[in-house]
Amino acid sequence: MLAFGSDRLVGVTDGLVDLFDKLLADTNAKARHRLGEYRQSVAVAANDKVLLLAEIARVLLDPDLDDQRRLQALFEAVPKDRLAAALADCDRIARPADDSHIDLLGDHYARLRQCVPRWLEVLTFCSHRDDDELLKGIDTLRELNRTGRRKVPSDAPLGFVPKTWLPFVMSGEDRVSRRFWELALLWRLRDRLRSGDVWVAGSRRYADPETYLLDHTTWAGLRTEYCQALERPVAGDERTAQLGRDLGDELGSFASMLERGGGPVRMDGDRLVVGRDLGDDLPASVEQLKGLVLKVFPKVVELPEVVIAVDAACGFSEHLLHGVGATSRSPALLTHLYAAILAQATNLGPQAMARASGLSYDQIAHATAWYLRDETLTAAIDAIINYHHRLPVARLWGDGTFSSSDGQRFPVQVKALNAGALPRYFGLGRGISVLTSVTDHYATYGTRVIPARVREGLFALDEIFALRDRDSELAIAEHTTDTAGFTDLLFGAYDLVGLTFSPRIRDLADQRLWRTDDTDLPALVRPLVANRVNTERIVAHWDDLLRLGASIHEGAVLPSLILTKLQAFPRQNALAAALQEYGRLVKTLFVLRYLQRPEMRKRVGGQLNKGESLHSLRDTVHFAHHGEVRHRQLADQAAQALCLSLVVNCVAAFNARLLGQAVDRLRGAGFDIADEDIAHLGPTMTAHINVNGRYYFDISNPPKALRSAPRPPGTTDH
Repeated sequence: MLAFGSDRLVGVTDGLVDLFDKLLADTNAKARHRLGEYRQSVAVAANDKVLLLAEIARVLLDPDLDDQRRLQALFEAVPKDRLAAALADCDRIARPADDSHIDLLGDHYARLRQCVPRWLEVLTFCSHRDDDELLKGIDTLRELNRTGRRKVPSDAPLGFVPKTWLPFVMSGEDRVSRRFWELALLWRLRDRLRSGDVWVAGSRRYADPETYLLDHTTWAGLRTEYCQALERPVAGDERTAQLGRDLGDELGSFASMLERGGGPVRMDGDRLVVGRDLGDDLPASVEQLKGLVLKVFPKVVELPEVVIAVDAACGFSEHLLHGVGATSRSPALLTHLYAAILAQATNLGPQAMARASGLSYDQIAHATAWYLRDETLTAAIDAIINYHHRLPVARLWGDGTFSSSDGQRFPVQVKALNAGALPRYFGLGRGISVLTSVTDHYATYGTRVIPARVREGLFALDEIFALRDRDSELAIAEHTTDTAGFTDLLFGAYDLVGLTFSPRIRDLADQRLWRTDDTDLPALVRPLVANRVNTERIVAHWDDLLRLGASIHEGAVLPSLILTKLQAFPRQNALAAALQEYGRLVKTLFVLRYLQRPEMRKRVGGQLNKGESLHSLRDTVHFAHHGEVRHRQLADQAAQALCLSLVVNCVAAFNARLLGQAVDRLRGAGFDIADEDIAHLGPTMTAHINVNGRYYFDISNPPKALRSAPRPPGTTDH
């Protein structure tokens, strides 16, 4: 109980800071929205004033009028009553000089006061800075709250107030406005909590960033071994010299490619132009093979049959253990486990699944509550992936070392704390993102519920390193994302942990490229590499960069946790600034290689297409209630997302096995089928699988067998 209470205290502390961050983010969004509405409402009036100003200016600047007649002519053109009305209207619609939304934040002050004073009382804030002005401000605010005083004392700290806030803070009757001084303090506190410059005692996600890294004693004993494993020098100047040589080689070969011409990458004056690769379309033989395979596949396979067949092959249900450790289970319990998994994956829920299957709602609900949780579902998924990984046909899609991740948005129709607004996907509603990581042979090994607006690439490393602590046969060495998943920091972080980062970047021609020094460059590429990396910063913090990589690699810190902190305000953090400079070098090398190698572009694009095809499969399976998530708690949302990934993995593994058998049967019937065509034919087909309707769970009967192969064209019976 003490251990549970201690862990819950840490969780609640993190939750309190999350709520504070969300409260300020929502308040900020409302103020910005009001500013937008205000600008629209005064657009006509503002345009009238512009026209009036133009009319006045024409009179005042008329060269044919002498100065004595100019004022008379002005009032003839613009009568005094019209000018007075316009002046009153200007006073009404005028905004602060910077036209920011800060003044509108003041309208939400009373709402924040309902909870923030108590919030400040129960948390302890810390900083490495001596005489931190922000912490002094928090102490001053606490004293004001305790004593009920309204006026900010004359000696109150102001060093934390941003310049954009100063005109509002210094606008009070007694020099300092209590409202805007307090608001500035809260906004600054949020920023520094995000970056880790200020931390909360007893927190896990908002702890001292120094505690996230390996301590110096441990790192001293690990440094040499880690550098040898990653093939990185211990000295930072050696590493920058290596990258400088590689960069010079790549720039030389890139300039030669541009001089030869004839490809999709070319120069148009000083501007780089990146066209579409030719020959990317699939050959017609792939579609022909797909048609043949579907003729051999069973005509209709029910979704429960798929789950039952895969469990019979790999035994994933053995990992679905009771919450209190009970191991014995009856066939009836196994049937209800299957139903509980499909109830979550299809989004039907236990009640609808009970009606559709004729099973007991109470037992489906019992199985959901006691057997379907993060650790059991993850272990079950690993069992399916290992089975899939060993299938011969899977080797034609990849060796399991290349992966990709992408977020899929789901609307949330209940009040959930982690649901956010994203009008592009949810309209006026709110929703969540589910980040899934998939291998090159179509297996989903990572599933994580994340807020809708965060950068997805920050969480992809979590899933890769989580594999190392699980019973998985995968060994991911390279990872790709789309444009939303990359930053300069991520390029540096992947390199420091020994992984290759290969994102597909939109508007690649507009990416800033970097060089290490002022060495003379080929004239053709000189305009492209105008920026210089601060190698001195990399060298000065190289040991800390290596320690960061080792801390992630050895599991001392969750990658997304430390990278989110570093990403928040890299200019204010020396380690983040060094990581960003290092990432710029790594990114530049990647971009130059990516532009020169069509096979690399094709490989990255193909992997991301595999992820998209699995997204479509998820949409097909997750069909009920228009795909709307109806769980309020993160743990329940995560369990549902994992159930969906489990079923999608079952479909992929089931189809992979069927595809291998179908190809063998077709080849035996005389069809000439190339492995290259099979490599283009993924296991996400659902034309033969019935995902909705009635659900029967007959664990005694195997799914339907393959049909007979058709005859090759031109053959006859003998």
